Amino acid sequence: MIHVSFLTKNASGRKWKGSLEMRSRKRVRRISLLMALLLVFVSLNSLSFGAKKIKDPPTPPEPTSNEIDLQQVAPGETVTHDFSIKADYNDPSLIVMTPTSEDGHLVLLSESIKTNGKNKSKTANYKFTTTAPGTYLYTVEASVSGEVLITEDYIFNVLPPASPPADTEPPFVFSTEPANNDIGVLKASDVLITFDDTIKVMDNALITVTANDIGIDFSKPENGLEAISLTLSLNLEYDTVYAVSLATGAIEDLAGNPLAPYSFSFATETEPVEPPAPETINYLALGDSVPYGTTYDTTDDSDPAYSGVDGIGEYSYVDKVAYTLAGDGKMVNVTNLSVEGWVANDVLLQLQNDEIVREMIRNADVMSLCVGANNIMDAAPRNFFGIIDFYDIDWTLANQGRGDFENDWSRIISEIEAIVSGINEDIVLEVMTIYNPYDGDDNDAYNKETSLFNETLIHDEADHYFSDSVLDGNRFNGLNTIIKNTTTVLDYRVVDVYQYFEDYYANDKKAVTGFYNFFDDPHPDKNGQDIIGDLHLDAFNGVQNDYVMY
Repeated sequence: MIHVSFLTKNASGRKWKGSLEMRSRKRVRRISLLMALLLVFVSLNSLSFGAKKIKDPPTPPEPTSNEIDLQQVAPGETVTHDFSIKADYNDPSLIVMTPTSEDGHLVLLSESIKTNGKNKSKTANYKFTTTAPGTYLYTVEASVSGEVLITEDYIFNVLPPASPPADTEPPFVFSTEPANNDIGVLKASDVLITFDDTIKVMDNALITVTANDIGIDFSKPENGLEAISLTLSLNLEYDTVYAVSLATGAIEDLAGNPLAPYSFSFATETEPVEPPAPETINYLALGDSVPYGTTYDTTDDSDPAYSGVDGIGEYSYVDKVAYTLAGDGKMVNVTNLSVEGWVANDVLLQLQNDEIVREMIRNADVMSLCVGANNIMDAAPRNFFGIIDFYDIDWTLANQGRGDFENDWSRIISEIEAIVSGINEDIVLEVMTIYNPYDGDDNDAYNKETSLFNETLIHDEADHYFSDSVLDGNRFNGLNTIIKNTTTVLDYRVVDVYQYFEDYYANDKKAVTGFYNFFDDPHPDKNGQDIIGDLHLDAFNGVQNDYVMY
């Protein structure tokens, strides 16, 4: 028996060892032949690519051809295509992927290797990108040590944008302003016709407009004008129905397709009636501290109605009148020239000497006058602190003040008559009676040393100076009697505040004045001023009742 040992290498470089025992030369020859065949078989199976084994000698496989069409939508559009190439090999890391053409349009994105189980491969991912139409040819080879495993041909046919089909669609009116059948269209409006496509004016004579079925001239668009919309300036009139017509042949699109006949109509707004200008009232107030706005405890800064609209003092009936008239839609020009502490003679001198006041009277629609209280109350003495003692009135001085008032009042009315004569004789003059600040049941002691009437109660003593009386067989005209009995050619209206307070607040003057508070303040409070204002408004509005007389 013969024993043979051998060592060889296969195509991958690995050594292979074997041994045989032969009993005879003939058998050895057979075995040697078989071993040789076995070695060749092993060597041939050691190299593989794709799904095929490499033969000895290796020959490149036939290229696989891939032809791809890419269509641009718009000129210059970027087109792309991604593709991958995969090659199998028992050691994928040895595979080299090589494009045969490098023009910047083909870019290697990534490579990956798989070695799990029998799936041993390398994959290359490419992106083709261009913006120019044309044919692009690329060949990509996968090789190992110069031996080609796979050859892939790629042909990219980049096609330019397809030519659009011929435009045979006629244009149409997309919208109009005003819209068809609109009503109440503003007179200042233009007419705007908007189309679905750019149009061309072919014959502007075929664009017509009627107003209440009568053709009108207007500035037409120029022949040949190309636009997406047309503006017609028609100089619209109120209360008019307009119809706009576009005849066949007037409009075409740029491809020559004509617009079908089109018309629309609309109606303009009714001519607005101008509201009448608000009635303007020139209101002038003259007098003493009551119209001036020396008001007891009325300050409420959060309410503008409590502040002097006339710009002086605080809140007074003058403000009440002005605010109310303005709230009724009237334009009120209020001027308050009242002065605190004034007596009747001060007002008379103002009328005689102040030309500005006289001119205001000539232009006033309504004038209110409140004066006289100080003619009586100035007879009350003041203490060291300036506080008036209304229970220590010198009645002799009070009577003198009453007489002064009687003399001055008639002269005041005569002066006003003279100022407005022939100029403003329609002026409304509202005069106010003077209220008695004392409660009817006030039984506090008062100064009777100079009393003319020696009444038990101070209210009754003071009342003689406000109302008419008889003294020693002679008529004693109080301030209010003088005011009520005045005869004049003027529209003279008496606002009887005295009687109102006596009827409703005879024993509760604290509800309308500040007289029975810590300091005796005879001025009206907010409630009192409102009442006085309401009575003046009644007089202004021509209301006649127990407290408004003319």
